[in-house]
Amino acid sequence: MKYPALTTLAAALALWLSSAVLAQAQMVYWRLPKGGLIYQQRNELSLVFDQCEPRVQPVPPQVLGLRLGSPSRSSQISVVNLKVNQQVIFIYPAEPSQLGKIVIPEFEVPTNKGVLRVPSAILDIAEEDTSGLAPKNDDAVVSELRLPKTQLWVGEVITADYVILVPDSVDASLASQPEWKSPGITKEDWPKPEEFSTVQNGMRYNGARYRTRLMFENPLSERIPPIHQKVNIQHNMNVFGILQRAPLRTMELTSESREVEVRQLPPAPSPSFTGATGRFQLHSTLVPNQVAEGEPVTWTLQLSGTGNWPTQLRLPPRDVPASFTVIEPRSRTEQSDGKLFEGTLVEDLVVIPPKAGSFLIPPYEFTFFNTETGAYEKIVIPSETVQVKPRATPATATPAQSTGNSPTQPRYATGSPGAHTLPSQFLPGSATAAKPWSSLWLWTLLTPWPGILVAWLMLARQKALQSDPFHSRLKHIHRAIHLLSLIPSSTAAPGKVSALRDCMDEILRGLGTSNPACEPAQIDHLAALSGWSHHGDWAALWTEATRLLYAPSAQPISAWKSQAGDLLSKCKAPPLHLKKILRHLLPLLTVLAQLTAVPLHAADSPADLYQQGKFSDAAPLLQVEVQSRPCDWVLRHNLALSLAQQGQWDHAFCHFASARLLAPRQPQVAASFEAALQRVQPEALWAQWISRPWLNSLSPWEWGTAAGLFCLLGAGALAMALVKCYQADFKLGQPSYWFGAAALALVCSLGCLGALRMLGPLASPQAAVTLPETSLKSIPSDIPQQEQKELAPLSQVIVTKQFLGWRLVRTTTGEEGWLRQEQMIPLYSGNLTR
Repeated sequence: MKYPALTTLAAALALWLSSAVLAQAQMVYWRLPKGGLIYQQRNELSLVFDQCEPRVQPVPPQVLGLRLGSPSRSSQISVVNLKVNQQVIFIYPAEPSQLGKIVIPEFEVPTNKGVLRVPSAILDIAEEDTSGLAPKNDDAVVSELRLPKTQLWVGEVITADYVILVPDSVDASLASQPEWKSPGITKEDWPKPEEFSTVQNGMRYNGARYRTRLMFENPLSERIPPIHQKVNIQHNMNVFGILQRAPLRTMELTSESREVEVRQLPPAPSPSFTGATGRFQLHSTLVPNQVAEGEPVTWTLQLSGTGNWPTQLRLPPRDVPASFTVIEPRSRTEQSDGKLFEGTLVEDLVVIPPKAGSFLIPPYEFTFFNTETGAYEKIVIPSETVQVKPRATPATATPAQSTGNSPTQPRYATGSPGAHTLPSQFLPGSATAAKPWSSLWLWTLLTPWPGILVAWLMLARQKALQSDPFHSRLKHIHRAIHLLSLIPSSTAAPGKVSALRDCMDEILRGLGTSNPACEPAQIDHLAALSGWSHHGDWAALWTEATRLLYAPSAQPISAWKSQAGDLLSKCKAPPLHLKKILRHLLPLLTVLAQLTAVPLHAADSPADLYQQGKFSDAAPLLQVEVQSRPCDWVLRHNLALSLAQQGQWDHAFCHFASARLLAPRQPQVAASFEAALQRVQPEALWAQWISRPWLNSLSPWEWGTAAGLFCLLGAGALAMALVKCYQADFKLGQPSYWFGAAALALVCSLGCLGALRMLGPLASPQAAVTLPETSLKSIPSDIPQQEQKELAPLSQVIVTKQFLGWRLVRTTTGEEGWLRQEQMIPLYSGNLTR
């Protein structure tokens, strides 16, 4: 060999290259195109085999929304820094059929280096925008208002899109909401924008889409005003191979004005058109369609749909037979928050047939203009028939069978009331005012408050410091001073650049920004806003820091460290303003204001007024409390006392009876009830049942509860007896014991039900007692042309139905009629009267 040394060197180099190839890792991965894939277009997707070769043609898994064709194969060999890179690439034609993101799951492929796993890949599918909205320059940001059509009708509701398009090389963020001064246009609020991506002319763009609904109120044929919106933009720049960002700036976008033609509606063909424009549905209900003579019928119309609801839609008037008594209809509109063009209009019309017979409700028509078809449409509600049955003639009650005494009998007992003295003391309970605190106890309770106030002030100051922006940024300044001491001064020291960059980041945060691309002038401006400006020293400091960062070996850094230390040591937070501390004391101040607003001495409480003899002033206050808590027997008893002291024994007796039924075992309630019963006899003979010793041992609710419990106990005992009879190994008791227990529980249950039967209407939750001068009317109206029947005072009735201010009641003799709510006092519910 001529050159043995050269041959040896070539062999060593070949061995080194082969070992370098073997040392590199083998992998298989997807190479995704820049900017993603274009929707419904042919794209190329590459599967790369790095430092390996497939044994067979790879078959990727099938993915919904992505169709992959047959691939083409190519090989590449390159040498970079004496390293040999060998790749086998399969290029697949890919056509996505859906927008958004598509995930290709991971899978395994056999190679000459063994079985390798291909990682999953996420593909971004962008839509090719064909609307014509495209920036004229590569770095321009544009906006546009898009309408589905430009020829509209007055009152037509359309969906409009406001779109902002930003090139992929620009970072943008919204700085304000869209502003659109558009008189004559009613629109819903701008929603949260929807982000999307698109590709135009081979370039990728990011966009934001606002979608809302609007309506033109008046005809016009001109351009509508543009939309204005502020955005923050920042361009990406490549300077000497280093990716940098331009300064952040705010610009105002102005969309191009659109020309629209809003036409007036054609003449309405029917008087049933009241201005509704859009798509509507109408439902009608007539409840009930079979009533007794004098009972009301409610006709409800419900209009719903999408249309010009902001114009206060209304329904056409309705036709009813002329003989009907009509009560003015009540209407209400229901709309969801933010939905201006969707709603429901409900209108109730109450009619009262005057006599028995069959009455025809004429058909009802509603006309609206359908903006989709450009024509009027009519909804017809067919006619309905109301059957009115004659009212049964009530039987004449004899004096012994009447619901109460004859109106000609004396109102109150004439005997001496000394044997039944009315108690004059209030019962303790929720209606009784608390006693005032003495001065000693008051100062004892106030002693801890100064310490609590001082602690609260300290916590408020700490909270104010945490929320103050200057104090929170000051910790970054202190952190920068600490990092400054860690920066090595030597030009060749390792880690100097990294330490300098960390220090600069902390200084930026201390100045209130995190943008690393700030200019020196901006740094000086931020320092001036924080009150730390020193005549351009910050700008010079930042310029020198930038130069040292990108030229670390130019000179030592000790001079810059000294200058930075002087500036940072002079950064002080402004003094904490007192109002920032007091802002966190707002809950305490609110509580103190409420405490000072409440008087310590409740001199106008019902108990004090009653003790002072001001019965006419105590009764209204008690009546308001009883209205909200009608089953509070203490309030009922105290209200009855106040009314009785004024001589209003009819009203007082009703409340005494209610308290007696609710609390039958209270001795003072029993004594008051007996005294009131002697006053109103013989009008309320039915009330003597309440005085029976065994019957008033439990309240009506307790009798009913006991009956239910005894029924359950009897059923359980009977079940145990049956188990004992059919299961010989069951050792708990004898069958005779369980049968006896079941019989006893059944007897007790029947006894409780008998007590409820004796109480009669008093055991019903709808029980009420009528007041004097009460007339039972055939219809809920004060018109004289109707059948009326006088009821004796303090008669028992049961309320079965309510209509506006009227109540349909049933007496103990089976008669039914209407009474005003002021003519009765319910025993267990509200709607009380004096």
